Amino acid sequence: MSFPPQTPQDYCDYFEGMLKAIPPDPKWEIGFRAAQSWRDYCEKDSRCASSQVIIPIVKTLMPVRYSGHLLFGLWQQVLGGLAKCSFREQKEIWLEVFSPVNQGQEIITFNEEAHQLLRRWSELDELASSSLITETTMMDLVDEMYVYAVSSHEWFALTLAIDKWFKNHVDEPSFFDTVCIRFNKKSN
Repeated sequence: MSFPPQTPQDYCDYFEGMLKAIPPDPKWEIGFRAAQSWRDYCEKDSRCASSQVIIPIVKTLMPVRYSGHLLFGLWQQVLGGLAKCSFREQKEIWLEVFSPVNQGQEIITFNEEAHQLLRRWSELDELASSSLITETTMMDLVDEMYVYAVSSHEWFALTLAIDKWFKNHVDEPSFFDTVCIRFNKKSN
């Protein structure tokens, strides 16, 4: 195992070792279960075949995501992997991420705004099947989102996922870069 863990298997090995820690801590069992599920998911050939595979990982890991830097590292891997899924798969998962019921003691800010943004993204995804998504359309979503994009790690990951989706529809400019520029202008 490399340290810090890099691969899903590295996370499994780390958390399995921590199961023997003295004093014992229930978060290691949670981390181990989530790491095993994430490893199994990543090893499958049909990645993102079902959001129902990732949602239990989200529900398991979210309440403890800030309980240690390696739990947080695993959480970041899971969030980063969402961008590889289709929008329809992602939407269900993001709804779980932005549900306060799943968040434990560390509640994400702007949950309702995330749900509104996901509805808007859903409309765009439906529109993309029958017409061209333009830079103007992208800029409208930038205007709706830039205020929240850096408010949490989850919002940041959602911004990156939307950026990847837009790369399939708009060559330039980058959604992510535009969000960052807009946020920086507001901050100054």
